[in-house]
Amino acid sequence: MTHGTLVRAASTDAGTFGLLTFPTEGLSFHTAELPWRGNKPGESCIPAGTYQVTWDTAGAVIGYLLRDVPGRGEIQIHVGNWAGDVRKGLRSDSKGCILLGLSRSVLQGQPAVGRSELAIKQLHAFLNRKPWTLTIVDGSNG
Repeated sequence: MTHGTLVRAASTDAGTFGLLTFPTEGLSFHTAELPWRGNKPGESCIPAGTYQVTWDTAGAVIGYLLRDVPGRGEIQIHVGNWAGDVRKGLRSDSKGCILLGLSRSVLQGQPAVGRSELAIKQLHAFLNRKPWTLTIVDGSNG
């Protein structure tokens, strides 16, 4: 089974950014998640850990869904740019999911991932709807 590793940088009000890699295949993507807020649904990124990821057609977005996330449901990997704390006036395209991009930059004055639609297309083409394992590690990836 394919295995990906997401290494997160420090979490700030602007989001939790990281790098998702598939080392065996030499493939990587930038990620954006909500800031850490104690795993609170709709406000926080999910806890670090290892998750099974499966193709899902029943949710709001057809794509990959993380299974058995403690205290959470419907955690997807989907298109989006921003993952800031909306309670602090920042933009967010996430309610707890993982956003994928091919680049990391500042968009409209806020840290973001870019070229997200292309990143999602590449991930879907690479994995071809097959299940995989994701390990999320809190650390520093620059």
